[in-house]
Amino acid sequence: MGENPRLFYEFGPFRVDETERRLTREGAEVVLSENGKDERLSPKTFDLLLALLKYEGRMVRREELIEHLWPGTFVEDNRLSDNISILRKFLGDTSKNSKFIETVPKYGYRFVAEARQVSDEMVAVVDQRKTRILIEESEDTGPVPLAQGNALSLSSPSPPKIQSRLPWIILIAVVLITGVSISAVTWFRRGAPVASPPAIKSIAVLPFKPLVPASGDPALELGMTDALINKLANIRQITVRPTSSVMKYASSTQDLRAAGEELKVDVLVDGKVQRDGDRIRLSVQLVRASDGVPIWAEQFDEEFKDIFTVQDSVSERVAAALALRLTGEEKKGLAKRYTDNAEAYQLYLKGLYHWQTFSRDGLLKSLNFYNAAIERDPKYALAYAGLANTYNVITIYGPLSVSESMEKSRAAALRAVELDETLAEAHVALGAVKIMHEWDWPGAERELKRAIALDPRAAAGHNLYGYYLQAMGRQNEAVEEMKKATEAAPQWFIVMQDRLESTFGARRYDEAIALSVEALRLEPDDPFALWVLGRCYMMTGRHDEAVPLFERGLKVVESEGPESATRVWLLSGLGYAYARAGRRVEAQKVVVRMRASESRWKNLYVAMVLAGLGERDQAFAMLDEAYRERAPFLWQVRFLPEYDALRSDPRYAALLRSMNLAA
Repeated sequence: MGENPRLFYEFGPFRVDETERRLTREGAEVVLSENGKDERLSPKTFDLLLALLKYEGRMVRREELIEHLWPGTFVEDNRLSDNISILRKFLGDTSKNSKFIETVPKYGYRFVAEARQVSDEMVAVVDQRKTRILIEESEDTGPVPLAQGNALSLSSPSPPKIQSRLPWIILIAVVLITGVSISAVTWFRRGAPVASPPAIKSIAVLPFKPLVPASGDPALELGMTDALINKLANIRQITVRPTSSVMKYASSTQDLRAAGEELKVDVLVDGKVQRDGDRIRLSVQLVRASDGVPIWAEQFDEEFKDIFTVQDSVSERVAAALALRLTGEEKKGLAKRYTDNAEAYQLYLKGLYHWQTFSRDGLLKSLNFYNAAIERDPKYALAYAGLANTYNVITIYGPLSVSESMEKSRAAALRAVELDETLAEAHVALGAVKIMHEWDWPGAERELKRAIALDPRAAAGHNLYGYYLQAMGRQNEAVEEMKKATEAAPQWFIVMQDRLESTFGARRYDEAIALSVEALRLEPDDPFALWVLGRCYMMTGRHDEAVPLFERGLKVVESEGPESATRVWLLSGLGYAYARAGRRVEAQKVVVRMRASESRWKNLYVAMVLAGLGERDQAFAMLDEAYRERAPFLWQVRFLPEYDALRSDPRYAALLRSMNLAA
């Protein structure tokens, strides 16, 4: 195969050759015959078709199309309408009963047919399937030559049926060619490669989209995505990005090359799915991340007996397309199911979706869905792990009491481990309980090391083990562990935030500044990055530069409620900066604002500002209150530089001992 295959688009009976700028129908160029003249697509109309194909399924605004077709030129809307009308004629389409181009009144247009991108190698295989030998033997003059020319007039009648008698030598030729065609068809049906496959070490499954945009099924689409990720994750030869890392692409028509670069993978799985009665249809392709070129594609049209059978079928064929030799253990993992109850599975997926919002409302919905899943299948270990993780996060954001969430998270995590000791997620959940609630550091180390051994590429396992290392005072090791988490899930905002905080806590300020600046380049108003960058400036003596960053972040979160953790963090940075700059009155005003907060982080971070002001007694009073409330991440007082002023006080060592930490 060539290194740069020529690419085509195919939809219905049509094929679009972007290189030669030709529109063909069943192998013949489409020509419109009107008033005795043959007309081909004009360059502008061809460009319009390409633009719609490249945004297949997405509504493209009229303004976008006009700017694309006539850049920098004033053009009236009717020019675009005229080209749409002409294009519809070439496709045999109408605005009232559209098969290909849908008009979105007052806004734009959408290409609604399923289109697929293929290469010249794949086209050769498909064309071979359609080969026909038409030979007419004349009584007087012998075989009649094949007709010349390949233009197809949309108004021309079908060609007459040709009768023939084949001599034995022609029959042999037909048999041979038919054999080759059958082999090609079989190869194509199994999933034809489209370009030379690269050496695949990492892969991301992008969220599945609906085949027909107007009739999407979010639960089915998320289910296919999550199941394929979990199954492929059992193949130790490749790194698979977790669901948490790809969910940002769920509601977008992403540029595949950009997604591949952001996710730092070799290959992307790009799929579409639709259920139609008792059948399910899927279109799945493997795309080379470096240039967006498909390397394998396959269509599925199967009877919908249950979602699990379909997921098994797709994952097996994707694994086969990766051309990997699977071990017996990997094959077993590929076939593993966590539940056979389809209703429980759908409820679990909804719980997972809402958990990833990390919002109060989302977390409460997540609890309801996970509990409902467990009601349907009381032995669903993965749902118990999800339930435990939700209670763990609720400890940080509320609204349940710490004692209630601690008890329920422990019970759910223990049940998950009891049901499936080999489930990495169960050990991650139990490790989180021991860090967040119990301050059982040997137990946390045991559970998290077990989780990482079961799944070395699990971002959550590395992230939580980084917490453990922080609490142990091993800050540089913690940074490396957090780095592993971001490498496993490069687009998961939680691990990115923890890596920033860990780098700052290790006092690697130049590195933390660089990471914060990069985060702000991608998201200019990221309040967490603004908070960390401002603190880095404080610790390096750049107080005047720090204050505007905190104020900017506070403007971003000003609409958040009194329970907002982010608001408390930014206020603590602002108050501490004022304190370090000798602006005591302003720092005290910030303390008053923080005390009015309902966040569970309040006492811990009020103590931080008081430490900056040198008010030790008040600072320890706040820390004692944080201890009684079991404030989230209280153990961070061991390494955060803002608490340095308290370390020589005997009360500091006593606080660490109360959390089972050495002074």
